[in-house]
Amino acid sequence: MTRAAPPGGAVVLLHIDKVDAARRNEINAVIKALNPTAEIVQADHGRVALNTILGTGTFDLERDSARPAWKRELAGVPHSINGA
Repeated sequence: MTRAAPPGGAVVLLHIDKVDAARRNEINAVIKALNPTAEIVQADHGRVALNTILGTGTFDLERDSARPAWKRELAGVPHSINGA
């Protein structure tokens, strides 16, 4: 992958090949609920183009941690597969 991450940063998924499609969908839904604009990068044997994840300046802790899904996750509220 050679393009830069969009606003919201990138989330790198390692070992995603070890889970079935249903679990992969659930993982993607949780990530999108926590950060809807994040690019989800699936690493191929741990390899990722560094420009997709480093120095992008797109992650904003103050903005992103104010999202309702972050607050629910930190409070231990179960999330749904629907991304809510």
